[in-house]
Amino acid sequence: MVKEAFPNAIVKKVTIKFNDNEYKAIICICNFNNNSHYDHARKLFHKEELEYYSSLKYEKRQKSYVMGRYCAKRAISEYLEDENVESITIGKGVFNQPIIFGPQNQNLQISISHSGDFGGAIAYHERFVMGLDIEIIDEDNRETLENEITIEEKEILASLPYDYNRGLTLFWTAKEALSKALKTGLMTPFSIFEISKIQVEEDYAICDFKFFAQYKIRSFKMGQYMCSIAYPKNIEFNVDSKDLSKLFNI
Repeated sequence: MVKEAFPNAIVKKVTIKFNDNEYKAIICICNFNNNSHYDHARKLFHKEELEYYSSLKYEKRQKSYVMGRYCAKRAISEYLEDENVESITIGKGVFNQPIIFGPQNQNLQISISHSGDFGGAIAYHERFVMGLDIEIIDEDNRETLENEITIEEKEILASLPYDYNRGLTLFWTAKEALSKALKTGLMTPFSIFEISKIQVEEDYAICDFKFFAQYKIRSFKMGQYMCSIAYPKNIEFNVDSKDLSKLFNI
């Protein structure tokens, strides 16, 4: 793989601790800041992925597809310690969730996100349930995001030491990350993912849910983006948000 020709990327191993055992997950964040990045990224695609890409009519949809699949393949490659990921296909499940098909799957799951010029993915073993979402902090999204928070959540939002748009985007990404972990996506009303508590730390925030107490969210700011990762409450999960944020300062 000639990495100089591909999008700028940060690929990090995350250690998961559960029942006195250690497992791993791999997070990949990529920056597609010119058109050549999309061309080179497609070199890692399986022929079925290339066929699907060719069927997409709109450039925006083509770019988001490339960003998501490329980040996913980089994360899977790191997890498997194998750069030959062209044989792996990332297809769709019944709810359009990404599914890994390939000879070396090893019971892997993948969660994908993209916003603006950035894509992200997290690869993890299926014994865990995880989801990732990235969203740009944008004033133009305010009305849409405000429609997805409850009265109780507005009180939590007002108490956060963040500016209003950052707080709104945190709520949105937290809910979308959980919806991805549960494989429901945007088909479920976001009110069911109501956040009951947010604990603010130095570099990140931890969210709890009113109706899904078995899950937590770790949210952190990366440049002008928010990133949220959903994970089971009963595991120890840490991610170096400062390290991941380096890509957003290039």
